[in-house]
Amino acid sequence: MRNGKYLFFAFLLSLIFTSCATENSKIIVARFDDDFITAGELKEAYLKNNSGDTTLSIDSLNALDNFLNLYLNYRMKLRDAFVRGYTKDKDLQDEIDNYKFNVGKTLFLEDKFYEPNLRKMYERRKWEFRVSHIFIRIDSAHNEKQAYQLAKSLIDSIKNGADFRVLCKKYSDDSSTKNNGGDVYYVTSGMITNPVLENAVYSTPVGEVYPEPIKTLYGYHIIKITDKVKRIESVRASHILIAFADSSGKTDTAEALKKAEAIRDSLLNGADFGDMAKKYSFDKVTAKKGGDLGYFSRGRMVIPFDEMAFKLKVGEISPIVKTNFGFHIIKVTDRKPIPSFEESRDELKNLFQRTLYQTEFDKLRDSLSKQFDYQQFQNNIGMLLSNFDTLKVGVNYDTSTFKQKYGNTPIFSVSNKNYNLDSLINWMSKNGYNNQRLSNKNVFDNGIRQYSNEILIKQRIMNYDKEDPKFAQLMKDYAKGVYLFKILEEEVWNKIKIDTNKILQMFDSTRNKYWTNDRVKYLFVSALNDSVINNYKNLLKSGYSFDTLVVDTNPLKAKALNAEFKDVNNNEVAKVAFELKNPGDISEPFKYKNTWYIVKLIEKQPKRLKTFEEAKPELISLYQDKESKRLENEYVNRLKKLYHPEIYYEKLKEALFQNK
Repeated sequence: MRNGKYLFFAFLLSLIFTSCATENSKIIVARFDDDFITAGELKEAYLKNNSGDTTLSIDSLNALDNFLNLYLNYRMKLRDAFVRGYTKDKDLQDEIDNYKFNVGKTLFLEDKFYEPNLRKMYERRKWEFRVSHIFIRIDSAHNEKQAYQLAKSLIDSIKNGADFRVLCKKYSDDSSTKNNGGDVYYVTSGMITNPVLENAVYSTPVGEVYPEPIKTLYGYHIIKITDKVKRIESVRASHILIAFADSSGKTDTAEALKKAEAIRDSLLNGADFGDMAKKYSFDKVTAKKGGDLGYFSRGRMVIPFDEMAFKLKVGEISPIVKTNFGFHIIKVTDRKPIPSFEESRDELKNLFQRTLYQTEFDKLRDSLSKQFDYQQFQNNIGMLLSNFDTLKVGVNYDTSTFKQKYGNTPIFSVSNKNYNLDSLINWMSKNGYNNQRLSNKNVFDNGIRQYSNEILIKQRIMNYDKEDPKFAQLMKDYAKGVYLFKILEEEVWNKIKIDTNKILQMFDSTRNKYWTNDRVKYLFVSALNDSVINNYKNLLKSGYSFDTLVVDTNPLKAKALNAEFKDVNNNEVAKVAFELKNPGDISEPFKYKNTWYIVKLIEKQPKRLKTFEEAKPELISLYQDKESKRLENEYVNRLKKLYHPEIYYEKLKEALFQNK
């Protein structure tokens, strides 16, 4: 019933913005000093703060009045925070800025970096390209310039009509593909670690060669696209395998082919594929399941098998396919379409981070560097490197003469603000560079790049609220939360003094409320199956000591007999022990979750009234709550005397009901 009242109450509030919404939302429902609260603001605050269950009742409109009172108190506290100068307090603003950067960085990168790149990858992954390549290695035979010139000359030859396959066999240094025309099979976005290579694949029409050699880590590639198809996420297929060798081990390819053809003819004439697989397939693992291979994605099977499986329609029987394993007859039983972008998001992000992330992040950095006029002072960096000697980050820098001499040396600037060596060393020390020698140029350069990355992104983030309304609102709400926390800290929490005499008086007047729980001390043996636990039971019946059995079966033998009291309310095994009558009694075997137990009762402690010391933590908590409410009420009353708040309850009813 309460949920129903809440829904009806929320419905009444929504009427503010339905009929004549704009006018209703402007109605002033409360005022304090020279400030006011509108019906629209109240409705927005209510929906934000009461999105779940609520104790507000619709038995009368007093419920709404109660909420308005709470919101009015909140607004007066914010006004007081402004008067106290919180909006200009350096410590508070630093806290807000740190939150702004940390949260804003995540939101910005998700929205402006990951989102467009993941969507681009998702769209690209709707297609697969079959790629062939000629690889020219950079080695003692061809230096980089010679490798490039050879690759370029081969591209020119192909444009003039030379056969790609012939040139591949003659010149390619990829021994695994040179004899099959350079075929590397089907690829899609996320499979290619080199972004330039991926872009080349996606920009080249089928049947053509990319016009430039593409450099990777070991050499140059000449890329040809031989096919382009819509990508299938995965297929489910069954197969019947006829091995080249018969049951005696004798190889007879012709006989194997003949047998495969006979089986296929039977299938085309209506024989059940699963029954035929169980009877004839040499793949005994899948034969038991009617030949079912389950789902697999492109490239998981050997190429001839894979090619056929991804060409077949669901329910279609393949021609006979020859692989190194024998002759296959394939039937596709299902195809999985590409999942939605949201369903693919985690996989896309993982693929992106492993392949294209660094290249795309470098593009973002370049853009931010131009936007915020990033300058790096190479002469200063060179001078510092030549004088670093064996200095380590975060170890002796702060006390070194090097810091005194060079600490203020500018390393780079962003938006005309210099960042010096001191700030760089401080950042590096906080980010895992502690044991690295600064005289190592690569370490130093990497530190500069990572630190400047953070500064550039921070520069971007500090204005991000001006273009993202949701982030702007998030920051406003967070700042208000910081101010309110500071107010309550000063006016309430810091003023609470623990008065032991008052707490003792509370205890004396309410001591019957404070009880311990039932507690029990026991020993146990356990096992994962009933046969073992019953063996323990039989040993105990034959006179075997329980304590000895505990030590024998407990890997922590030194602690096995150190039983401690357990709270019965928090321990299901302890409950069984507590139900035993006398110390020394032993339970029957019982199962809790996936484990079997036998317990021996050592001692019981039935529930009793707590002593003052035992109840003290609860009493202090209750006292603090009581004092918090008292102090906050006193504070709110002072605000009321200062700001003279007024609530226009009739105006609120007018906003709700004037157009019903």
